Amino acid sequence: MKKTNTTLAILFLMVAFVSASFAGTAVDTERLQLTMKNDVIQLQYKNTEEGLVKVAIKNEAGALIHSEEVSSEDGFLKDYDFSGKVEGFYTFEINDSEGNLAKEIGFFKPETILTMVKPSHNKFRLLYGVKRKSAIKVLLYNDKRDLVFEDIFVAENGFMKTYKVADYNTDATMMKVVTPLLTKEFELK
Repeated sequence: MKKTNTTLAILFLMVAFVSASFAGTAVDTERLQLTMKNDVIQLQYKNTEEGLVKVAIKNEAGALIHSEEVSSEDGFLKDYDFSGKVEGFYTFEINDSEGNLAKEIGFFKPETILTMVKPSHNKFRLLYGVKRKSAIKVLLYNDKRDLVFEDIFVAENGFMKTYKVADYNTDATMMKVVTPLLTKEFELK
């Protein structure tokens, strides 16, 4: 019994330590939302108290690339032009009277993220250019939109993979690729 109590006490302390370590910055999807369209990242922020909100944007290396203070009554919607920025992951940090929030978003051109090349009849090569561990799902559908093939894998540092549709004994006409950054469909015929 004493060993069980000691184990539980250690487990409780570990959970308390981990919780305290991450208590300073949180991700609240209700209060902070980021969306990307073309070269613009839109920040939507909601707060309950009127006041100044500090916005900081950092690159993958953690270097500050932009900071400002925004006056807010109950939130704001603001566009950030990334047309001159390097592709990669960026962190938006918000500091207000309620605490700190942070959220990461990938800024990549769609053609950098995912392209398909058709090197020969019934062969399709997918190229995924994001240099980060990513879960990928490749789905093949027939002309009736029935799922006829599914491939799920983790790409460690981008990938290039060739699919030969004839190998799957299918009459696939459409390929759908789902990545953490986007979902894209390709016609195969």
